[in-house]
Amino acid sequence: MNIATLKIGTRLGITFALVFVSLIVLALVSILTMASMNQDSKTLINSDVVQMRLAYETLDNARASMARVSGMVAATNDKDANTAKDRLLATTKKFNDALDKLEPMLTTAESREIYAKIKLSRDLYVTSYGKVLALISAGSRDQASAMAYGETYKTLLDLVAHLREFSDYQQKIFADTTAKTSRVIRASGRRLFPFL
Repeated sequence: MNIATLKIGTRLGITFALVFVSLIVLALVSILTMASMNQDSKTLINSDVVQMRLAYETLDNARASMARVSGMVAATNDKDANTAKDRLLATTKKFNDALDKLEPMLTTAESREIYAKIKLSRDLYVTSYGKVLALISAGSRDQASAMAYGETYKTLLDLVAHLREFSDYQQKIFADTTAKTSRVIRASGRRLFPFL
């Protein structure tokens, strides 16, 4: 059987069927591509943006906690010192809570590695400001001041540096996802309109 020997109606029917099947294949490919892009968008919104927000919340509260340590060192009476201590404990709780929420969201080895550095530097910072509190309680304000603006401040800077490293990592994730989406859109366009 040769296509030239078929009736015109049969040939048109076969051509229409081929065009119809091609359209169905293109539609399925497009649907799968859009589903992939939708999943990437959901991951960005529901995970990556939340992780970034938690990192910034940790950063803001860590910085605020150092202001509370400074307030305790500078306090000239017990009332001001106790107020600063209460605020210090509140900001510490906030950054600990943010870090606790962040940990289960981490899915890559790199993000978990950075988180481990954040957690270690957080522990060193909290331990260091604990020494400042002990010195204040012992009445050694000069030593407490030296500790606060020396070791404690340095450990805070280490914590901030690791939080910024996490922020840079998240920005890389955003850029990579955007680039991937752009590639998918271009590839989809080439599949739909191969002659353009």
